[in-house]
Amino acid sequence: MSDDDLTRQFHALKAYLQPGDDVVARVNAAIAAETPTAPEQPAASRRRWGLAIGALAVVLAVGMVLGNLMGSARAGVAARMWPVPVVAGGVAQPQGSGAASIAAGSYANVYAAVAAAGQRSGYSNSSVYNGGAVDMSGGVVPYGLTVTSGAAVPAAGSAGGYSGTNVQVAGIDEGDFVKTDGSYIYVAKGTTVAVVRAAAGGTHQVAVIDVSGLTTGKEALTGPVAGLMIDGTTLIVLTHGFEIDTADWTRSSAAYLSSAASSLKAAFYDISDPVHPKYVSQVEQSGTYVDSRLSGGILYLISSYPVAPYPVAANPLGYVPSVDPGTGLGRVTVAPADITITPGVAQPAYSVVTATKVGTRAMVGEQAVLGNTNTVYMSDTNLYLAASQWPLYAADGTTPTPTVTIPGFSGSFDGTTTEIVRVALGDGALKVAAQGAVPGFVVNQFALDESDGYLRVATTWVDTTNSGYRQEASLWVLDSSLTVVGSILKLADNEQIQSVRFAGPVGYVVTFRQRDPLFAIDLSDPKAPTIQSALKIPGFSTYLHPYGDNLLLGVGVDTDNTGAQTGKLKLSMFDVADPYNVTEVSTALVSVDATRHNTTQTDSTDTEVSADHKAAFVDDQLGLVGFPMTVTSNWTGAAGDWHYAVALDYCLYTWTGTGFTQTAVIDLASSQDDQVSQVLADPSTRGVRVGGDFYVVTSQSVQVFDMNGYSKVGSVALA
Repeated sequence: MSDDDLTRQFHALKAYLQPGDDVVARVNAAIAAETPTAPEQPAASRRRWGLAIGALAVVLAVGMVLGNLMGSARAGVAARMWPVPVVAGGVAQPQGSGAASIAAGSYANVYAAVAAAGQRSGYSNSSVYNGGAVDMSGGVVPYGLTVTSGAAVPAAGSAGGYSGTNVQVAGIDEGDFVKTDGSYIYVAKGTTVAVVRAAAGGTHQVAVIDVSGLTTGKEALTGPVAGLMIDGTTLIVLTHGFEIDTADWTRSSAAYLSSAASSLKAAFYDISDPVHPKYVSQVEQSGTYVDSRLSGGILYLISSYPVAPYPVAANPLGYVPSVDPGTGLGRVTVAPADITITPGVAQPAYSVVTATKVGTRAMVGEQAVLGNTNTVYMSDTNLYLAASQWPLYAADGTTPTPTVTIPGFSGSFDGTTTEIVRVALGDGALKVAAQGAVPGFVVNQFALDESDGYLRVATTWVDTTNSGYRQEASLWVLDSSLTVVGSILKLADNEQIQSVRFAGPVGYVVTFRQRDPLFAIDLSDPKAPTIQSALKIPGFSTYLHPYGDNLLLGVGVDTDNTGAQTGKLKLSMFDVADPYNVTEVSTALVSVDATRHNTTQTDSTDTEVSADHKAAFVDDQLGLVGFPMTVTSNWTGAAGDWHYAVALDYCLYTWTGTGFTQTAVIDLASSQDDQVSQVLADPSTRGVRVGGDFYVVTSQSVQVFDMNGYSKVGSVALA
């Protein structure tokens, strides 16, 4: 990123953090109304922690403004024996009973674990407050909800159906920035949601939902929309509440307020009349958004909740997450019986999982796992929380985090593991059912898959034998207790996993060093997985998608025979009818005529699909594949001066049955030289089909194309 880019982002962030008069008034009122209920942490410690949280807030805020973990571990040690999940104990807290009803002593195990995790993280825990629990419910700030509407348009279903979010498991929806019900398109745009009537040439915006006022308790503002869901006539808007750090701050002594996300919110809106959406209620939980799922009318939310480790206050309100189940009684701490402590937890952070029935908007289950989560996979019956864990060493040189044994391997590896927690869903009655670990790290959620009660996990781990460094790709099969029962130690020698896709009894894994091996793995016997074939071709796929019967679509990167990337996106179609003989039946190198963007040379193309599968549009019935694409170019002018350009396009390809045909390339934005920073990849760019029309949606606009020739028939600038 150039200095100019950083400067522009800084000023955008600066504008975001500068408080308006209304925020200042609310902060001053909150300070004046505060009544200390427990001794405060020392100001210096508070400020140090504030800096840590502030760094996270800065990263989060920048993202909001601009687009909405050495050593070797011994492998010869005893196999990791995972205990039955450690639950803190104590009587379960009735919903809405209030935090004051729970004695601090009930959280003794949790307190000890959080303090130990803080020490492992290198923080001091010399000062401890031994107080009791206090009420934290607080009052509700008026929402100040704003809904503006345009002219009413008769709602009508769209002929020919419509596309949904590209998800991992059929029937389990995932939160995204764009959603449609087939008649209207809902688009996250900062702290608002634009409601757009999908009516071909008559497409227009009909309403704006503003969530900036959904504050509760001590929150001063609500952040940009993190995701959307639709269940029947209910729109679910995911966002964060932010609390202001008022320690040592006054209007006269500082120009800016630092803020940090204090809660993840799910706000429910009645969209039976989309032109007049109505706010109904909301639920909350501690932490920031990690992921979400919607299945069988139940919303599952996963958040990450870090705890200030120095010092750890013995008051549970300081180190136990809380939820607001939407009962009107405010926030309550998660009961001790609903807190699980993972072995050797390395950082004082929780993964908070809640289940809410959308129809009643009632939270029916919550679980807090002391341990972080960065990858989420959900099946019909289980939710899996996965996190990469680097080895942490104590002052005496011992490793507090248990290591794992790699079957059949006598050397050493770097000790990185993927910790996995299985949460049984039980129609929303969440329960931590098992914990386990495998060597290495996963590439994304597609590296995990459940079938017939077994979890299959593909990881890359590092062989450090004789002080070497070799990446090894492996596959592990775990039973319901998350014990490894089958494995393939090395799929390929010194190669890293780039993408994974499971399809019933077959797993497909792409690794890469110089040439792209696509492995087909027979998993019909969980205790003896076997490689059926390994196809080596130039390039590698960063995303795999089952396509119709016996085909597998790959989206990724083209390379030459030496492994050097050519700068081109590559589409591949694989014939997987015979897993013993997978073949690549067709490819297409994605390129764009540079003159379309007033440049003379196109140097590289890239796509958001490599990082986010939800950016892909795949319709095997119509033979369509769509994706946003960034085009970067540089060239030397007539005077020898150097020029640089960036463009954003949306590409559509048609699979004819024998090959790919470029169907349409849609301009979204372009810029050159010192204006390049104005063209930034929009993470909300999506392709949506409604009937016979194709909609290209960004956080700024909706463009409509007739799929018979792809001529533009409409365009809406979002307010």
